[in-house]
Amino acid sequence: MAMEEIYNRNIHVVFDCVIPFINDRNSLSLICRKSCDIEGKTRQHVTVDTHYATSPSRFCQRFPLIRSLTLHGTPEVDDHHVVFITPWVQQITSSLYLLNSVCFQTLFLSDSDIQLLAQTRGKQLRVIELSQCAGFSTLGLFHIGKYCNNLRDLCLFHNKIDENGENWLRELGSRNTVIEKLNFQGVNFDIKDLVNVAKNCSRLVSVKIDCCDFIHLVEFFWYAVNLEEFGGGEFSDDHKDEYNYSFKLPDSLKHLMMRISPRCDVKIVVPFAHLITELNCEDGFLIGSDDFRELIKSCCNLKVLYTTAQIMDQGLRDISIYCKKLRKLYVGKPGGMVSHVGVNYLAEQCVELECLHTDTVEMTNEVLSNIGKHMKKLKEFKMLLLYTDDFPLDIGFRSLFIGCDKLEKLDVYFETRGVGLSNEGLGYIGKYGCNLRHLTLGLNVGESDEGLVELAKGCPKLQYFETVGCDFSKEAFDIFRSNVTSLRYLSVDGTMASAFWNIEDMFAMIF
Repeated sequence: MAMEEIYNRNIHVVFDCVIPFINDRNSLSLICRKSCDIEGKTRQHVTVDTHYATSPSRFCQRFPLIRSLTLHGTPEVDDHHVVFITPWVQQITSSLYLLNSVCFQTLFLSDSDIQLLAQTRGKQLRVIELSQCAGFSTLGLFHIGKYCNNLRDLCLFHNKIDENGENWLRELGSRNTVIEKLNFQGVNFDIKDLVNVAKNCSRLVSVKIDCCDFIHLVEFFWYAVNLEEFGGGEFSDDHKDEYNYSFKLPDSLKHLMMRISPRCDVKIVVPFAHLITELNCEDGFLIGSDDFRELIKSCCNLKVLYTTAQIMDQGLRDISIYCKKLRKLYVGKPGGMVSHVGVNYLAEQCVELECLHTDTVEMTNEVLSNIGKHMKKLKEFKMLLLYTDDFPLDIGFRSLFIGCDKLEKLDVYFETRGVGLSNEGLGYIGKYGCNLRHLTLGLNVGESDEGLVELAKGCPKLQYFETVGCDFSKEAFDIFRSNVTSLRYLSVDGTMASAFWNIEDMFAMIF
């Protein structure tokens, strides 16, 4: 055996052992031609953020053995600039023989594109996701139902779909018996066809649809006995007696997304509340009501909660008392007020929290210090602050970072009259943010370029940095990106670095 063959075989064995432990595969591909070739052939998932940035043939040559492809278009579908991705579909169907998962986002697809994909790859496709796309009709969906018989996950999220009379969901339900996840948010269909899917697909564990009265879903829940996640239901007073007589959620249900409206009687959910580990009530109007707080008191096993500021400080107090297992809490802004008082309840009681997003009307250094003192597992913190007398919040954020040493993501926006974080506070983030990977600073942050320079002296793991409405100069950003060598993405007021530097500088920063 030639020495070159032995070398090639050994180097492949080494790469097979090493590559699974490499986080930055992009850097690996830049070492040499050999490493680039091996890295490309060992990729299983690739995301193309801009579909026109490379040619389909070049892409398939670079990554011939991928199993999962995510293809992004423009930020939103623009009807004035229609560009179909037919060349991409033709190339991946003829070249990527191991492909079993495709995700198209904000792109234009035709019915013929979907038909070609379904006919040539339908037997092996396990995941199809079409999100915010346009250009196709229910005929394209009919082809998915007809040919993709081994599909496990079908996501059709807020697409612009033309109606042409094809009963695509009935076709899907009659031909596919192994589907597990469905997301039909923003899609029109007949509930009877969804019931038929539940009858034939015993593995169904996740369904998300647009808001629908639970009374029309009674039969669906009879058959979806293994359902773990459901999104899109609403209770109304009009059918209260019927709910009490016939309605029952599956015992396996853990994640529930429901709409809270003036007609809603959430007491009907209380008997099932102990089953729920994730509750999403962002789409609601009566979240601050006594009935809703009664529901929260019954969710003793809740781990994830999405709600709005209508829950008020009293609602946060109830959460801190009754939801001791809570790991993630997202408190949105619309229609209510949450203050430092409610956040302090959480800080002292919900010590298992790993993620906290909250829009508050007021915050103090003392409460931020309490978060650092008690929430030792916190990894993600996002706050939009509307008002405070206790500014700047430098001492509070210093205590937060010292106590929450696992914190990886921080997003703060100060819509206040004074400076939310001074130069000294930015220095504390740099000094104590040893594990910080994602940082967003918005409005009233820093007093001069010196603050950004102080921040750049630390944050050794920072990869993403975004500023919104912060008055820093180009020179300060130059110093920042030069000192923070781990940085991969920089956004200034929603504009990537190319708005300030030439294309060579941008690529030097990103890669």
